[in-house]
Amino acid sequence: QTTKGPQIYVSRSHPGLLKRLFEQEVPEIYDGTVIVKSVAREAGDRSKISVYSDNPDIDAVGACVGS
Repeated sequence: QTTKGPQIYVSRSHPGLLKRLFEQEVPEIYDGTVIVKSVAREAGDRSKISVYSDNPDIDAVGACVGS
């Protein structure tokens, strides 16, 4: 069988997925106050995200984890 229209491939192990999820859920990342520097993933096990902010009044890690 063939499909009509475009095909979409979605990968839950891609590091970009986690970055986009944080952009949607953390307002400081969405508006650019906090920057995601890098993402390291072990799919199904753990993930690490490096975040940074130029603003000394903003705790980048606290903004992401809700502190």
